[in-house]
Parts: sequence; structure tokens; C-alpha cells
Amino acid sequence: MSPTRVADLTTEELEQLIQYAVKHTILDLLKDPDVGLELRQEIIERLEASFAREQDDEALIPASEVAAELGLEGLGSHRA
Repeated sequence: MSPTRVADLTTEELEQLIQYAVKHTILDLLKDPDVGLELRQEIIERLEASFAREQDDEALIPASEVAAELGLEGLGSHRA
């Protein structure tokens, strides 16, 4: 069986081939490379502590305060 050349494809066959390639490329890019892996206990504990602090508003600093401290005020603001 000889390989099919792109020049021998119909427009519909070429469109289907491109759609197939694009679909599978997008699916490959969106795959989670960590699926099936387990978190180490140390990481679980750090996440739990972080979530607990967030719930208590402990150690949260407003973004505007951080920006002011770093001299970033006005950066990224959109003026009409």
C-alpha cells in the first residue's frame, strides 16, 4: 500500500486531516502532566496551612499595598 500524498486528498479529506491534527494537538497541550501523581504529605500540610491562613485573613496583604511597597503604583492601569 503506497502512502497517500496530500496532493491526492480531496478538500474534505484535507479538512478532516487538519481538524484531526489540531484536535489532538490541543488535547495534548491541555493534558495535566501530573494526573495520577500523589502529593507528598509535606505539600499537603503546607497547602492546608495556607488555606487556613486565607480563611482567617491571616498574613494577607492587599495587592495595592504590595504594589505601593514595590513602587508599582499605576503600572498596568488603563486610562481612557
